[in-house]
Amino acid sequence: MKPKTLIVYEDAAEDLAQAARDMERLAQSAGAAVRLRAASAVTVSEVLASRLYVFGARTPDAPSYAELRRLFRGINLAGRRAAFFRSPDSDGIQGLKNSLKDTDISLHGQDLDVASGSAAVAAWFKAALDI
Repeated sequence: MKPKTLIVYEDAAEDLAQAARDMERLAQSAGAAVRLRAASAVTVSEVLASRLYVFGARTPDAPSYAELRRLFRGINLAGRRAAFFRSPDSDGIQGLKNSLKDTDISLHGQDLDVASGSAAVAAWFKAALDI
C-alpha cells in the first residue's frame, strides 16, 4: 500500500511546480493517495493526514514556506518520511531540513535536482514512494 503523499513546492518556482505535477501524475498512476500544493496553500490537516512529504524549494527561507516552518517547530512526525527536490544550483532545501530536525521525521535518500530530466524525476519519485 502506497503512503498518503503530500507534494509541496515553493510558490512561483515554475520548474519545481512542473516537477511536482509530474510526481503527482506518477503517484496517481501508482494508485497512491496524493495532494499537490504550493507551499503557502498547505493546511495543517493535510500535513497531519500524510505519511510521505515531498518538498521542493529553490530559495533558502522562502516566504511561502514560513507557515510550514512554524508548524514544524511544534509537531511530532515520527514514523513519517520526507524527500526533497530542488532547482539547479540551489540550497533552498537546507532551510526546510533544518526546520524538520526536531520533528523525528525520517529523511529519504538523495535530494533531486529537477534539471536532471523527467526520467530522473520519475525514478527518484518512485523510489521515494516505495520506501
